[in-house]
Amino acid sequence: MLSIKEMQKEIYLKQKEYLEELRVNDPGSYEKLTKARYDYYKGWRELNPDYNKEWLRAYYKKYPDKFKEYQRRHREKKRALKEVANL
Repeated sequence: MLSIKEMQKEIYLKQKEYLEELRVNDPGSYEKLTKARYDYYKGWRELNPDYNKEWLRAYYKKYPDKFKEYQRRHREKKRALKEVANL
């Protein structure tokens, strides 16, 4: 029996495979599909402009340690890039 994550992964892979076949075999339909998806998400973002801010705030409250670790790695990466540029 598959777990939910495994089922979702399998569905995602099948969708990706289908879209790739559609892109190759029927470019017109693929273009219509991508345009419709783009229009849907554009409208959704207009209706929910602060979604990312709200989601990020809630996630930060739930997992502050993950953010601290991310910030630490980001600073180390920037520092390393500066050192390479100064050489």
